[in-house]
Amino acid sequence: MLIDLGKERERREAALNGPDSNCIVRDSEGRPMLLFAIDWHHDGRRWTVQIAAYDWEDAEARVASMRASLEVSGQVVAQGSAPWYMGQSPDV
Repeated sequence: MLIDLGKERERREAALNGPDSNCIVRDSEGRPMLLFAIDWHHDGRRWTVQIAAYDWEDAEARVASMRASLEVSGQVVAQGSAPWYMGQSPDV
């Protein structure tokens, strides 16, 4: 077995400089998605939420979509774990 030390070094550096494992989620097909902080200002304060996206450009595209179509869809009255949150589709 031949080991490419350069590739191994790159893999280790990426692991050290990359996000923590709890900052990576998986889509319904098992592909990794990164978490991004989205900030906005309202009533003199700064607010932040998290979204999942495949990369920085995807996160920016999602924010652009949010700007065009964001709306209040209802009040949250309970919270808990859901199967789809763990990378499964909602209809499982």
